[in-house]
Amino acid sequence: MELIIGCRDKGDLGRTLKFLTEFLVIDVSIPISRRAYQLILQFSMSHGLVIPDAFIAATALEENLRLVTSNVRHFEMLPGITLQKPY
Repeated sequence: MELIIGCRDKGDLGRTLKFLTEFLVIDVSIPISRRAYQLILQFSMSHGLVIPDAFIAATALEENLRLVTSNVRHFEMLPGITLQKPY
């Protein structure tokens, strides 16, 4: 959803949707929702963690995945998360 929101026009949207076909989409589960809630409680006031980033991080943490992001500073305070810049 975050990539789609960044699209400027239908061309961007088409390219983004094609790009996303290469990836597995993980549905938000109850454990992911609970983890996101805990992250918001712990880091929203101290670090400015916002709801979309909490769900992204919670998904990576619950699924034991590396989070590839150019916004490392949004997530680097989270214990146990593995981050990687895409370039």
